[in-house]
Amino acid sequence: MNPIIRKRKIEDSTELAHSIAVVWNTTYKGIVDDDFLKGLYII
Repeated sequence: MNPIIRKRKIEDSTELAHSIAVVWNTTYKGIVDDDFLKGLYII
């Protein structure tokens, strides 16, 4: 695997938002209200 590191672009925003939602759901499940966590998903 050869990762490419570059500055983010506007085209990356959907995937970035999804990644953040997954991390929040994994990290805060059982701590933060489930409805709030489900609302983080935009796609």
